[in-house]
Amino acid sequence: MLSNPQYDQAELLLKLSEGDENAFRTLFHAWSPRINAFALKLTGSSVLAEEIVQEAFTKLWQQRAELVRISNFEAWLVTVARNTGSDMLRRMAHERIILHELQSGSSQQSGEENDEEWKQYHAKLYQAVAELPPQQRKVWEMSRFDRKKQQEIAEEMGISIHTVKEYIKKATATLKKNLLKIVFWGIPSFFILIRLL
Repeated sequence: MLSNPQYDQAELLLKLSEGDENAFRTLFHAWSPRINAFALKLTGSSVLAEEIVQEAFTKLWQQRAELVRISNFEAWLVTVARNTGSDMLRRMAHERIILHELQSGSSQQSGEENDEEWKQYHAKLYQAVAELPPQQRKVWEMSRFDRKKQQEIAEEMGISIHTVKEYIKKATATLKKNLLKIVFWGIPSFFILIRLL
């Protein structure tokens, strides 16, 4: 933490609000362990915790001009981390629901697939999504799972619509490439691709 928390932090926040990158780095090093510990407790996943830290501090930088109006920085940062973590967990739950629906739908078509094969496929699918670059993954999930419009995604993430389109394009191409490599007895890869991509 900072040697003189109240004074140093207020000064750093003021500098950060003016775009000082050194102030941002100092705050990151001071607060990221605390936010990581909070996120790890919230999600139980070190991978998700790291993503939450990255997202929280990305929002801190994006909203730096508003910092002068924040009276309790710690409460603000923890709230951002909590909301980010909740969003991630909700998306993961949504993914599981969609995958369950896909499994049911494909079983109706064929009836020859067994549970073990689907478990393996689902594991590969989760892995493919998880291995996307964090920003690409977030944009793709917001587009495909949350069904948000590109304009909404751009505004929420503080990026251009062009960037949103590029992230979706790259993420979709990566997932198609990875998923098409997965072939199980009686499980048509294109069926999953059509529904998800």
